[in-house]
Formats: sequence, C-alpha cells, structure tokens
Amino acid sequence: MTLLHLVGHDATEYGDDALALARTIGEGADVERLVVHVLPLGGPTYEVSESWIAAQPDAVHEHLERVRSSLRADERVEFVFAGSPARGLHDRADEHGADLIVVGAHKRHPRKLRLGTVAGRLLSGGPCAIAHAPAGYAAAEHTLARIVVGYDASPESEEALREAAALAAGAGALVDVVYADDPASRMVGYPSAVIVLPAENHEAEQAAKQVVDDGLASVPEALRGIGVVRAGTAGVAIETFAAEQGADLVVVGSRECGPVLRALVGSTGSHVLHHTDGPVLVMPRGAHAHATVPAAPRGLPLT
Repeated sequence: MTLLHLVGHDATEYGDDALALARTIGEGADVERLVVHVLPLGGPTYEVSESWIAAQPDAVHEHLERVRSSLRADERVEFVFAGSPARGLHDRADEHGADLIVVGAHKRHPRKLRLGTVAGRLLSGGPCAIAHAPAGYAAAEHTLARIVVGYDASPESEEALREAAALAAGAGALVDVVYADDPASRMVGYPSAVIVLPAENHEAEQAAKQVVDDGLASVPEALRGIGVVRAGTAGVAIETFAAEQGADLVVVGSRECGPVLRALVGSTGSHVLHHTDGPVLVMPRGAHAHATVPAAPRGLPLT
C-alpha cells in the first residue's frame, strides 16, 4: 500500500527542513510525497488554479518557484488558499487521506528546537501523525538508524511503538523503548513529612521493568534495540535518553480529544517537542501505523 506523506513548505529553509525529514522517514517505504504551500489569504481551503498563478507578478512567481525548485522528480506540489497554514495543511491532509504531515520549525532557538505555530495548531487537532523537523535539519544527510519511543503500555504509546516498528522495518533501524518511572508519584503524606514506602517502590520498579520488557518484545527481534526504565518525568526521561542514544527520530503518542479521534499533544509530547534536538513524530491515538509489522513473541529478554 502506498502511503501519502504531506509536507508543509513555506518557501524558506524551514520548509526545506520538513522536506528533508519527510525523505528520511520515507526511505525504504512505498511513499508518495505531496508538498503543500499554503497562501493564507482567508476563506475556505482550495487549490490555486494555474490561471491565477499565471496572472501574478514576478515576485509571486519567484516565491512559488522557490518551492518547486526544492522538489525531486517523484514529488509533486500543490499551492492552496486557506485561512492559515495550519488550516490548509489540516484540510488537505483530511481530503487526501494523508498518513503523515511533516512540518519544520518556526525559527531557530538559542538552545534547542522551537515548536512553530503551524505545528502547534496541527497537534491540537491534526487528522494524522505529525512529524516536526528541527531548524537546520536539511543542512546534512540523515538516515534512520535509531528510533526512540516513549512507552508506558497506554493505548497512545502502543500506537507510537507500532509506528516506530513500521518505520524501522522500512529503514533497517533499531527501536529503543524508554519508560519513565517517577518516584514522586508514589510519595504519600504532606510536604513536611513525605513517606516513601520501600515495598511499594520495589513493586513499582519491577512493574516498570515488565512494561519495558513487554513493549520491546512486541517489536520484531531484528528491530529491537534496548529498553530502559528511567527515573523522572516522562518528558525529561525521553529527552535525555534520546540524546544519549543519538536518536534519529523520537516517537511519542498523543491524547484523544472529543468524539472524533484527533491529536492533542499533552505535557510529555510538548516537553519532547520543545527540548529534543532531533526530529519528533507524534502519533495520534486511534491512528494506524504505516505498515503491518509481524509481532514477536512476548516475554523475550532485552537485547
């Protein structure tokens, strides 16, 4: 089955970053890439006609040519009118049944990746998985060799793990699983008299390790990296572990919002998006992974 990856390109270097990430993610898979440039002139979302483009001044043609010149022969482009870039990408992804939307950063940040307004709005109501490229990503060649997944056995993290395994299968990458075990969640009493129960701590640690073992065992053996339990909040644990592993992509789940399945990034995803140096893919709850990956028998030891 051919997958459709929709790439938001704003005719700047940040659009180039998004396109570079889409190519990296799609390497080794049957993927069609559709690059969408949104002209935010208000009103409903619809594709710009060639006659309208032909009637525009040279400055507009140069702007649109900046997008066209970034394409490869197997990639196509759409120019659309929409109320905003996020609305245009959302509507075109919905109409085309896209499997993934890829966007770039809003601007450079003095420390790490800055989540742009387009990505932020898509993550509050996106119709499919959203991948976010850090500023400067297109400046170097990239491959998918290591994918880190934040996992806690929730439905959202199960979707994220399946997506990571599907991507790894196409790229020949390894999937690492990290579980955040926050000891503060097991503390009882008042701030001045906190009681930590040793037995409860031990049971929680064993349960956390079992979650990691089960999650990693669900990944085909050839794709398994390592599984770890890290103390601390989920966002910090994922960020730190991804940096240690030199992750080429971090995959996290998102929450369901309302009666329709939509992506709503939570505190964990928000932290990872704002603090992780590399690209991040957020998998909405209820979305399907890019490909079916045979499950490995559960209970296998960590490799």
